[in-house]
Amino acid sequence: RRDVIGEFGMDPNRMRVVHLGVDSQAFRPFPEIPRRNNRLMATASADVPLKGLVYLVRAYHELLKTRPDLELVVIGKLREGPTAKLLGELGILEKVQFKTGLTDEEIAKLYAEATIAVAPSVYEGFGFPPAEAMACKVPVVSSDGGSLPEVIGDAGVIVPKKDGMALAKAIGELLDDPERQLRLGEAGYKRIHEKFLWSRCAANLIEVYREVIDANRPNR
Repeated sequence: RRDVIGEFGMDPNRMRVVHLGVDSQAFRPFPEIPRRNNRLMATASADVPLKGLVYLVRAYHELLKTRPDLELVVIGKLREGPTAKLLGELGILEKVQFKTGLTDEEIAKLYAEATIAVAPSVYEGFGFPPAEAMACKVPVVSSDGGSLPEVIGDAGVIVPKKDGMALAKAIGELLDDPERQLRLGEAGYKRIHEKFLWSRCAANLIEVYREVIDANRPNR
């Protein structure tokens, strides 16, 4: 909302915010799947600077210095671009697992195995991946890009965008604190179910429709 007002000069009095939602039937906990203690997971629909994947790669490279068995799974396809180039330069191209062509449930089951979900984006208009991770009770470490802090709130760890070292520090501290992982996982799950389900999105949108209809109803 703030960015649209600033960039396009919209009248804030004529705007309403309706948050998007998560499919909680697909993205849900799978308690029967053992959670690993050494796996990071991220989603990058495209290898573009906006997604910030290079900052996660730098953070991962830093963490490998003291955690050589740490895994990184990325939902997305590795194409020729900045991420592939950086992975090659750092010599960790074979360490990162890229997975594509998965259903929502298959992604949710991968989240069930993940220790921490990471959202390194420079900017997001909403941020489905961290919200979906939270719906799966996965603790989240995120940048402060765009709307991500609004979605995650106090149910995750927020670091400055474009800062690989800050990302590495936050991930490392959370890896060392299993109790905090559990607390954040529970808090994230609760936040999604209270604020970011499609049913709530639909109800809020209906309210906007009714408000507009009532304001423009001809006098009889």
